Amino acid sequence: MRILVADDDVTTRLIVRNILEREGFEVSLAVDGVEALESFRQNPADIVITDFQMPRMDGIQLCRELTAARGSRFLPIIMLTGGQESALLRDSLQAGALEFLNKPVLVDELVARVGAIAAMADMQNTLAANQEETLGEIAVVKHLLERLTSPGLKLMPPCFAMETLQTRRINGDAACYSRGIGGTHFGLLCDATGHGLVAGVSTFPVIEAFHVMASRDIPLESIYQEINAKVSRLLPADRYACLILLRLDPEVGLLRVLNAGMPDLLLLRQNEQDIRTFSSRNYPAGILESPDVIEVEDVAVAPGDRIFACSDGLWDLFGASTLQRTFLRRGTRFPVSEDQAWIRKRLARSLKNAEQHDDLTWALWEVPAPMPLSMELEPASALEAGGPEGLVLQFEMDPRYHSVRDLVPNILGLLGFKGVPTPVLQRLGILLTEALDNAVDHGLLGLDSTLKSRGFEAYESRRKEALSDFKGGMAKCRLGLCYGGEARPDLHHIDIEVADDGPGFDWNTVLQSHDLDRLVPHGRGIPLLMALASNFRFNEAGNKALFTLIC
Repeated sequence: MRILVADDDVTTRLIVRNILEREGFEVSLAVDGVEALESFRQNPADIVITDFQMPRMDGIQLCRELTAARGSRFLPIIMLTGGQESALLRDSLQAGALEFLNKPVLVDELVARVGAIAAMADMQNTLAANQEETLGEIAVVKHLLERLTSPGLKLMPPCFAMETLQTRRINGDAACYSRGIGGTHFGLLCDATGHGLVAGVSTFPVIEAFHVMASRDIPLESIYQEINAKVSRLLPADRYACLILLRLDPEVGLLRVLNAGMPDLLLLRQNEQDIRTFSSRNYPAGILESPDVIEVEDVAVAPGDRIFACSDGLWDLFGASTLQRTFLRRGTRFPVSEDQAWIRKRLARSLKNAEQHDDLTWALWEVPAPMPLSMELEPASALEAGGPEGLVLQFEMDPRYHSVRDLVPNILGLLGFKGVPTPVLQRLGILLTEALDNAVDHGLLGLDSTLKSRGFEAYESRRKEALSDFKGGMAKCRLGLCYGGEARPDLHHIDIEVADDGPGFDWNTVLQSHDLDRLVPHGRGIPLLMALASNFRFNEAGNKALFTLIC
């Protein structure tokens, strides 16, 4: 440890240096305050001992200059005085001195005082170094969280808002957004247990699993299972992650909510003065290795409805009843951007005179209107420009053992691996999902889509009954990938056939009765297929749909 001694008396300087060097310290000498300050700036000392009275710059002024020069570094200063004048002690303390020694210097007193202060300085420097290292680690984790969440959040539509107001440390909160196949929207709010670096790192497997699976339109149940498996496998037994998973499909007007240990999610209808809450129905991820039951709530929504969710930091700051009253009072009359600014102002005002102890994460979504359907088809010449089929993929599925929502993403993943562009995969995902859903629900199970007008809960209940009574049959799909030939080797179009073993239906009557512009939660499957595909048609029996996707 290095000590700087400043004194215009040569005898005092030499005595102090000899005593301290015998104690193992490295000692530098200065004849006055000016020389001491220059020495400190060139090679900062750990402790400074200075006389009160010196030419050019006295001890009080030197204390002030050293206090300014040290920055945030801990620097104990010992003042050598010839007496105990109260004004001198006061001015020295105000200037930055920590301790005093009377002259002439006594050996035992000098060794004891400097030894105690050296131990204090060593402890302070160690704490400062540890804090600096921790702040550096926190900065890295925050940077990684930003890299993981920011790209998705930038893709949100204007009527969505999601953000996290972080504390100086990390508390395990994260907000993520991802676009699914076919215009669906996925959201994640996560609050990992604990605080600090461990909590921040705990969110990484949650965010990774969410983005990978949501982009493939994997069901919420499967996303939760994957997140739970990762958290259980990677984190200690006492670590877990509370989360909310959202899937919004504006095309059919369906919101799916999986709440696992988070505060209630709020849903406010555009033209109603009532709030529906979605409470936690599942264990936080990482509590159970393999949950027996995973509960997802489905609800029909319409354009203009608002969804609000938050972590417990916001819940604790305002209170559940206050949040619900505020949400209800503001309603849906303001744009989401204005509500976002209003929430930020409320948070800033609430935290103005108090320390923020927990991250504050929240999401406000407004259900957007479905994409308008277009009946413009590709001309016949566009279909003829393609070459022969270069790849054929066929499969059959029994709905008792396989789900369309699980199967389609895997098919798309295979085609993506074979080089099919992402925009094509997105449109193909919509087409396959709609066509296979129609084949299973209406062709094999015989469900009437008008049941959705009574709510998706009623429709899903009837679907489960029909599936339990199902006696057998297959939904079948054939994909033929056609390329441009030697002159144009790129993928040109995909011929698609989706069939079922059901009795078929009177498709002529159905097509004539469809209104493509109506916004109802049923009856949009066939118009959607006709709008996104070319050369759409049925076989005579009505149990096979054929269409083409131009690439």
